[in-house]
Amino acid sequence: SRCAIGTYAPLPGATSCSDCALGTFSNATGQVKCKACAAGHYAPRFGATHCFQCGPLAYAPLPGMWRCHDCPNNARSVVPASSDVANCRCIHGTYPNQHYDREILQPWSPDGIGVPNASAGPRAVPPLLTTD
Repeated sequence: SRCAIGTYAPLPGATSCSDCALGTFSNATGQVKCKACAAGHYAPRFGATHCFQCGPLAYAPLPGMWRCHDCPNNARSVVPASSDVANCRCIHGTYPNQHYDREILQPWSPDGIGVPNASAGPRAVPPLLTTD
């Protein structure tokens, strides 16, 4: 019998099927291998039939990931299904945490999207703004 979606049988004539591994999926029956999720996507369980996009607070830099990496503190991705930490930018009203690399978490800007300026070096940043 043919393997169901989410499973595969690598050898012809196999009598049993295996679940797709974490970070992979199968969306058709009778597969001999599972496909890796694309960068920016993930499959968090065995036997996946599809991959999920990373959400707005995360990114997945490589194909075949079972979970997304969180953007650094005070950041969110400005690109859907991001595969690059450079897409993580400060959320409006916040500024970079000193413990993160300036090239990763961009300087504060009033429009809520980080402004690439990694070569500027250390500089004063505005206070944290709150809207209580």
